[in-house]
Amino acid sequence: MWLLVGLGNPGPEYAGNRHNIGFMAADAIAEKNGFSPWSK
Repeated sequence: MWLLVGLGNPGPEYAGNRHNIGFMAADAIAEKNGFSPWSK
């Protein structure tokens, strides 16, 4: 089992900036590998 954790700041004011590189990396890996959508 693998656990992928992407850290970042919540909220639209941080979307797409360097403080959310963890979120962006996790999204890119999920998209490349065809993972199912995220859920809470």
